[in-house]
Amino acid sequence: MASWWKEAYDAAKHPNKMKGMLDGVYTFDLDETPPDTLIPKEVYFVRVAGFTFQFLALRHLEIALSYFCQPFQKEGKIKDGLGSADHWEVQRWFERLPKGLERKSRRADIAKALRNALEDFAP
Repeated sequence: MASWWKEAYDAAKHPNKMKGMLDGVYTFDLDETPPDTLIPKEVYFVRVAGFTFQFLALRHLEIALSYFCQPFQKEGKIKDGLGSADHWEVQRWFERLPKGLERKSRRADIAKALRNALEDFAP
């Protein structure tokens, strides 16, 4: 059974798990504390298939949902525009997921949980 919740953002506890290429832009592991502390920032969690996904933005959740809705496809590493890089710098977020989450039987469960969480979190 899937569960989802949100917490207040804390840079020390919530690193960017989806660093890498998103929406055509390479994102790093930066502190995303808003400059105005009166505006609360939330982190979204979805626990499904024995794994807890962590998203710093609803856009990250949407990207994960679209990935798990597609049939599994092998894709190559990012090669353009990085120059010399370590192996972890050219891995995309889904290449760092635990082994077994990619299985066809789990993809449907994960997509369903992410879709339900997004509907619940969306304003």
